[in-house]
Amino acid sequence: MQACRLARCPLPDTGDPRAISLVLASVKAEKVKTEKEVKAEKKVKTEKKVKEEKTKKSAHTVKKEKMLYPEKGSAIIRNSKKRTHWFKSVFHKALPKPPMELKPRPSHHLWVHHYDVNKKQIWMWDEVSGEESEGGTPKYDWKKVREGIAHPHPSLNATHVMHIVDDGTPRWVLARSRRERLIRKKRDLVPDIDISDD
Repeated sequence: MQACRLARCPLPDTGDPRAISLVLASVKAEKVKTEKEVKAEKKVKTEKKVKEEKTKKSAHTVKKEKMLYPEKGSAIIRNSKKRTHWFKSVFHKALPKPPMELKPRPSHHLWVHHYDVNKKQIWMWDEVSGEESEGGTPKYDWKKVREGIAHPHPSLNATHVMHIVDDGTPRWVLARSRRERLIRKKRDLVPDIDISDD
């Protein structure tokens, strides 16, 4: 008997080519069958992994959605034709920075993030001094700011400051109005608002 190299099975001595081809065909069929079984096992493992990752991602996305999809709004600035454009988010912890995927078109957009109890972070979408993008246009980024800063536009700089109103949204208000609100707050005439500059 000759030894079959592929399946290590004895080949019939008969010299009958049909018998040899039958044995080789069955060996080949077994090899194809095992390859299919291995592929099927891999596919099942891959499907399980994908399901696990989707479950993890969906849990992570639920947490991220509150940060990535904030409330958006705008309000007219008193004594001006300009508007305050803002984003407001609420989450149980502080943000390192607003998401970079969210790039507002006009400059001076504001982002107010409320966290813990009466704590807030404020950023303004503003030009990064001294840096330009590839096209030679100014580069913009979220810059951390404090409540009470003057409006960056030259026509409003001397008269308007940023203030967070009762509903937690930012506004550019007249500086004297903010002062009056702070004085009234101290006298307890206005509902309790956190006016600290965190």
